[in-house]
Amino acid sequence: MLESSLPAEIMVQSDIRAQRSVLADATEIHQVVMNLCTNAYHAMEGHGGTLDIVLEEVDLDHVGKSLDVDLLPGEYVKMTVSDTGCGISPAIIDRIFEPYFTTKEKGTGTGLGLSMVYGLTKQSGGHAKIY
Repeated sequence: MLESSLPAEIMVQSDIRAQRSVLADATEIHQVVMNLCTNAYHAMEGHGGTLDIVLEEVDLDHVGKSLDVDLLPGEYVKMTVSDTGCGISPAIIDRIFEPYFTTKEKGTGTGLGLSMVYGLTKQSGGHAKIY
């Protein structure tokens, strides 16, 4: 379904290594994936590129704090969405989860996509981080 909503010049690659179930609302997880992939698409707009989605199992014990994640020890499924787009400037990376923060021109973005990703992920007991 994702590929049909993206232009043909965006190649989607997925690597699903996780076998665990995730205890979360399916509609909310779908929204998270779509918001992340929409942002990735916008980063590649006009020149195409590759969008990678990876799901893998992660066991966190005390190392969670050293990985700079605020999670309880336990078993998790880690989703990584990456793209070959322009990237995010270090000058704004600390603001990207703020509601209504956008780098898009007025009238073309609401600034809610990544804020929703952060909120829904935290609500589901997870963590969101942008590199």
